[in-house]
Amino acid sequence: MSANPGGPAVVAERRERAIRLRAQGTPWATIATELGYADAPSACTDVRRALEQRRKQLALAADDYREQALATLDAMAGEVWAVLNARHLTIQNGKVVRDDDDAPLLDDGPVLSAVDRLLRIEERRARLLGIDAPAQLTSTIVNYTVDGVPPNALT
Repeated sequence: MSANPGGPAVVAERRERAIRLRAQGTPWATIATELGYADAPSACTDVRRALEQRRKQLALAADDYREQALATLDAMAGEVWAVLNARHLTIQNGKVVRDDDDAPLLDDGPVLSAVDRLLRIEERRARLLGIDAPAQLTSTIVNYTVDGVPPNALT
């Protein structure tokens, strides 16, 4: 008997069935008998291999998604930088507002909005790349007393 009788499609189908049976709680020996494995450890090893292959495929898909998302963020950041580097004039009633020397008055609002947007982009990038420090969790123990009930009666 060859290692992969029937080819990759048959192996993949058998692995699918083995995973489903195991997920339903079927013992390894039963899976081996029903699906033609040499013994229970062979069935277990094959399922382990199939699950590892799925994990690798999922990791590759996640990497692809991450790369696409980072490229989108890069494009967005480029647009934001263009706003940051542009000169913005204050407009009121359709006319440029001028100072006492008749020079156009600059508007900082678009720049400040762009800074906020860039920070949001960078926060998203940090989450995608996992570079933010993990949050520190603290726990507190609270003891309660019940009047009129001895502590050993509560356990």
